[in-house]
Amino acid sequence: MLKLFFASSLILTSALTWSQAATAPQKDPGPEVAPNEVVLTVHGACEAADGRVSGSCNTTLTREQFDKLVAAFNTNNQSIAPAARRNVAQAYAQLMAFSKAAYAAGTEKTERFQIVMQVIRMKTLGDMYRTALEDEYRNPPQAEIEAYYNQNRPKFEEVTLSRIFIPAKNTAAANKDDYDTKAAAIAAEMHERAAKGEDMEKLQKEAYTRLALTVAPPSSAPTSRRRGVLARAEEDELFALLPGQVAKLRQEPTGYLIFRCESKQIAPLEQVKDEISREIYRQKVAKAMKEVDDSVKADFNEKYFGPPEPSKQAEKPKP
Repeated sequence: MLKLFFASSLILTSALTWSQAATAPQKDPGPEVAPNEVVLTVHGACEAADGRVSGSCNTTLTREQFDKLVAAFNTNNQSIAPAARRNVAQAYAQLMAFSKAAYAAGTEKTERFQIVMQVIRMKTLGDMYRTALEDEYRNPPQAEIEAYYNQNRPKFEEVTLSRIFIPAKNTAAANKDDYDTKAAAIAAEMHERAAKGEDMEKLQKEAYTRLALTVAPPSSAPTSRRRGVLARAEEDELFALLPGQVAKLRQEPTGYLIFRCESKQIAPLEQVKDEISREIYRQKVAKAMKEVDDSVKADFNEKYFGPPEPSKQAEKPKP
C-alpha cells in the first residue's frame, strides 16, 4: 500500500484540500463508528504484497486504516468534515481503478514509470523529513523561551507615546496661505507646550479649534509601540526619548506630528511567549534546512545547462 501512497499523493492531497475549502464543518462520526468497522469497500480491485493492483479481489479499509490514510496527507492537522472524507475515499477508489488498469497494461515496467517513481520517492521522503523537523521544533521548551527572552530583552522594549496631529493644509479654508502659516505657528506652539507637560488631548482639541477645523480631532490617547514596527530613523528617535520628553516637530505631507514619550517598558514574557516560540521554531527549522542543503554540492556542465542567471547564481533549486 505504501507504493500506492507515493503514486497517489497528489490526487489525494488535492481532494483533501478542495474538500476542506469547499465544505462547511459537519458532525464528526466520533464513537458512532468503531475503529475496526469497515468504512470503505472497493470492489474489483486489491493490492498485493508487492504493490501490484489487480481485479481478483476486493479492498476494505476500516475506520482506523482510513483515518491513517487521511492523516498521512493532512499535514496541517485540520478538522476533516464527512464530505471531505468522502472525496478522499472516492479519489482513493479511482486511483485503485487506474492502478489496476496500469498494471494490466504493464505500465510499471516502463523506464518512464521507474524514473518518475524514483523522483516521487525522493520528493516524498524530503517532504516528510521537513514535516518531521517542523513537528520536532514546533514547541520549544520553556527554558529556551526564557533564555531567548533574557538574551533579547531590548527587542521587546515598548515605548508608550501620546500624539498630536495638526493638518498642514485645509482645502476648505478661505485663504489657504493664511491657514498654512497659522498651522505651522500653532504646531510650533503646541510642540513647546507639550514639552512643558501640558495635557496632550487638551492641546489637540485647542489646535483644531483655533484653526477652525470642523472635523473631530483625532485622539491623543497614549499607545504602545514595539521595536521593529516603525521606520528605523523614526524608531531610533522615539525610543531614545525618556518619559516626558517630546520628539522633534515632524512635518509630513498631510500635517505636523508631535510625539511625547509617556513611559518605556519591556513587554512581559507572558505577552511575547508565543512570538518567541515562533521565532525559535523558525530559526531551528531554517538552520536544519540549511545544514541539509549545504551538505550537498552540485556542479553543472554549462555547455549543456548554459550559464546561471546572475540573480540565481547563489541559489539552489528546492526539492
